[in-house]
Amino acid sequence: TDVRALLARSLLAQNNANAVTRLLSAAWRDQPHDPTLRMTLWQARSQCEQPARLCQLILAHLPEINDSNELKLVLGLLATLPHAPKNVGVVRYDTESGEIRGWALNLRAPQTPLRLQLQANGRTTQFPADSAHPLLQQAGISANHGGIQVQVPQPTPELHIRFKDGAALLGSPLSVLAPFVPPSPVAGNDARQQPVDVLVPVYEGLAETLECIDSVLRNRGLNQTEHRLVVLDDASPNRALSQALKNLAASGQIHYVRQPTNLGFIRNTNRGMA
Repeated sequence: TDVRALLARSLLAQNNANAVTRLLSAAWRDQPHDPTLRMTLWQARSQCEQPARLCQLILAHLPEINDSNELKLVLGLLATLPHAPKNVGVVRYDTESGEIRGWALNLRAPQTPLRLQLQANGRTTQFPADSAHPLLQQAGISANHGGIQVQVPQPTPELHIRFKDGAALLGSPLSVLAPFVPPSPVAGNDARQQPVDVLVPVYEGLAETLECIDSVLRNRGLNQTEHRLVVLDDASPNRALSQALKNLAASGQIHYVRQPTNLGFIRNTNRGMA
């Protein structure tokens, strides 16, 4: 890491930001949480990327940033880009506390608290981002507002957090699901007579996913146990893949379940078991 950082600083001093970007992009994949590499890479990107591309990169990585210096740097860069949104924010659902947590700021007026919209179950309510947030405090951006901390009273499969202009915060929509309750086990010899569900979690990869499912369908005749093929679509952004799965379900070859929002592999699979 130290050698890469030293080489990157030397290249930056020679105004060779493209070489730094290539060097540290590879290093980032190996050490994605190293703060020195991340900071230097953002500095290089700010010198060589087109504004639209730089804006896209910052927004894509903003939810994962948990270092105050890095957050201050990227928000400062974002504020200078011509087509960047004036309002930015990140939300997530904390399962332990049952709260939506995150932060939201107006980059042009960070001293003014924002009002946000929460949409769930056909209802819309407004609330302010007026609590303190440690990351914003440490970055020196906002001492006593910008933080989001909202209790969710009941489960809902799809919950949206938006700015007043309708733009969604990064991380929205969220799934606020009820606690997972596994089915009761079947005791004794009766368990051997029960049908089996074959679960296939899906997110991306059109050709690979359909090849996987086809291999299961081709070999169903070799099974002596009654079974069902359940495909769990984790809100895939691949429309062609989702449509192909719907077609298979319409023909009766699979049982198709699409999650309303992306849950990640473990939660998607647990919900499928439930």
